Amino acid sequence: MPRTTRPIRLFAPLLAAVLALGAAPVRAQDADAPAAPGARPPSAERPADQVTFPAGSSIGMAPLPGLRASTRFLGFENPQDGTFFAFIQAPLEEWEAISERYALENLPPQGFADPIRTDYEVEGAEEAFLVSGEQRLQQSLTVDKWVVAARGPEHVAIVIAQRVPLQPAYTKQAIEAALDTLALRAPPGLEEQIAALPFAIGDRAGFRPVRVTGGNSILLTEGEDDVVEQADQPIVIVAASQEINPPPERRDEFARRALTGLPGLTDVRIERADAFQQDNADWHEAVATAKERSGVPVVVQQTMRFTDEGFIRALAVVREEERASWEPRFRTLADSLAPR
Repeated sequence: MPRTTRPIRLFAPLLAAVLALGAAPVRAQDADAPAAPGARPPSAERPADQVTFPAGSSIGMAPLPGLRASTRFLGFENPQDGTFFAFIQAPLEEWEAISERYALENLPPQGFADPIRTDYEVEGAEEAFLVSGEQRLQQSLTVDKWVVAARGPEHVAIVIAQRVPLQPAYTKQAIEAALDTLALRAPPGLEEQIAALPFAIGDRAGFRPVRVTGGNSILLTEGEDDVVEQADQPIVIVAASQEINPPPERRDEFARRALTGLPGLTDVRIERADAFQQDNADWHEAVATAKERSGVPVVVQQTMRFTDEGFIRALAVVREEERASWEPRFRTLADSLAPR
């Protein structure tokens, strides 16, 4: 029986969380950093002639001088001034949801002021659009934001570019010139994409990887199907977050709030939540009961490993009556997580 390629049902809420990178605040250290000494004048910044594809990426561009491949997400960044180009790879099935998310009427609630949306051309894409405008972030900071969404033959590409007007190393024209060099290629193999993730899974505990998204998250399951209806197969999602870590005294509250606010689940009730140290790192594990959208009772296990760059978050979902056989394997996988 051939394996279907439709997305796991709980994958769509995770994709929305990954897309939130586009609205994430600039890191404090990036916003306060001085511009690079001796940098070329912004008006002289031009993309390189060669389109570069980051490791594991089906999206490429000719980067501007001073941009480097990010170690925090898939794409390029200039950590000295907060400029970034973040690449997100999504299944074709998500195209309509992505197009709706960036419809003009849905942009003001995301902090955009007077946004513009136009059709766009991307090499290797069948259709694409560009959204641009100013966006106010959570820290009362307004940035210049561009979002390119492109539908290719095999996947959807989203590129989010951000420029901080307070200390720009690049003009708006330079950012747009870089976006004009965007190109799509056939997605690399799954193992190549996994190897490019900002974290390593030392022991997959027998779970099968299904898909890598955004260069910072992976979805795994066990069973023949890539479609999981009514939690009939276990789901494991591991993602690296670039959020600034909360202080140690607030991490329990932070982790509980993240678990109870998980999209796609209702009646979430936390059974236990524990902070601990392991491998010279701070960790937090929480287990909750909940109901899947169809009403099936499930158990959700959340493990967070806090790092210098943010945290790695593992989520596992399984039917409640099967928890005893799956929890040890979830824990084996989560315990093996490490930043690269």
